Amino acid sequence: MTAPLAKMQIFISYKRGDRNALNSQANSIRRFLEGYPEEYEVWMDTTDISAGDLWEMAIYKAIPRSDVILVPVAPETIESQWVRRELDLARRAQVCIIPLLVKGTDAELGPVLKDLGFEAINHLKLFNMDDTEMDLLKKAVDANRGVTRENQFNWLTDFLLKGDQQAVQKMPAEPNPSRSVYTLPFHSCEIHLASGDLTKLSGIDVIVNPENNYLQMARIFEATSISSKIRVLGSKRSAAGHLIEDTVQIDLNDMARFEDYRIPISEGQVVPTHAGHPESELADELGVRYLFHVISVTVKHTPARQDQIRPIDDSMIEEAVENCLDWVIRLDANKGVFSPVGGRRRTEEEAAMSGYKPIESILLPMFATGQGTRQSQDDIKRVAGRVAKSVRNYLKTNSKAKKLNLKRIHICGYSDADVHIIKSQMDSILK
Repeated sequence: MTAPLAKMQIFISYKRGDRNALNSQANSIRRFLEGYPEEYEVWMDTTDISAGDLWEMAIYKAIPRSDVILVPVAPETIESQWVRRELDLARRAQVCIIPLLVKGTDAELGPVLKDLGFEAINHLKLFNMDDTEMDLLKKAVDANRGVTRENQFNWLTDFLLKGDQQAVQKMPAEPNPSRSVYTLPFHSCEIHLASGDLTKLSGIDVIVNPENNYLQMARIFEATSISSKIRVLGSKRSAAGHLIEDTVQIDLNDMARFEDYRIPISEGQVVPTHAGHPESELADELGVRYLFHVISVTVKHTPARQDQIRPIDDSMIEEAVENCLDWVIRLDANKGVFSPVGGRRRTEEEAAMSGYKPIESILLPMFATGQGTRQSQDDIKRVAGRVAKSVRNYLKTNSKAKKLNLKRIHICGYSDADVHIIKSQMDSILK
């Protein structure tokens, strides 16, 4: 017999007061969820603080124990200092947050969403609170089961192992290129949800590597960085593991000599290289053929103060995905010749044209959400949504004149928590 799932703990954070309708709307949400007593336990201040309890302490204890924080949002929510405090604690405790739009126009709600940090987070509209909207609420809550606990576990593990002075290091999921598969009615290319360290996934033709605008890969000894791993695995090494040729970085330096790839390179642009040395682990053992280095981190050198580092803007993710898929078409059309005339690889590319095989698969990461950058569940959800929508839109508008012949596009999440969030976005966008 299968054991029943533990009840999800749900906290409702809302602006209190007699002069707004949020009390009533929050209570409507609470009553709906309490209609599933075997699935949810709902915490709301007006119903769960007993006489004599310290109100503030009760709230601060309840939030970290919650699985999901629901936030009814209306124009007056921006006035609530308590909502801000509760959201701050929820974010620090790695608790999943779902904004619920309950009242107001787009013009009224826009500043509120921006001010509360919800501008780029997927939200639900519950303006009518009818059966259709409430069913969507239940699906959203269920889709985030386990995300908070996984995030908290990973954070605590990393904190204990590395201390609070270190960037959070996520635990990689089991490597799997196809945890879920999605098909669309308008294109034959399948979309796969992949998991784990992308440098441990074999049989994928193209790996997309988020890189900085100066094409300087992470240092070889920075073992937690994907860029560093790709650099090492793409190098030529001796039997003892000693570096003989830093092939991928050399190829990038060679590309940067030519006008099309002058550094610093614009955000979202792609610089292709081969997958390192032909005898490298990346090319020879994993079967990777090409690396698409996408400019996902912008470094601005400032003489008066420390260099400024900025991850790719959300609005540029779609362009980055489009540029990657355009390069697949371009490589196929040119039968693998892409190095500028005079480049160090040009001659071997031309010699291999007769044996060129079209690219069948590409792996897209969560752009600029790696170690030391944007790692929260909101960041992952936002980027995952952008990537999935970009892939869908590209396939939908792909013309016969510029036909994409890919068989598989893999969208990869590093940790189990990331994969859970990405799957919920792909389920929503691709099904």
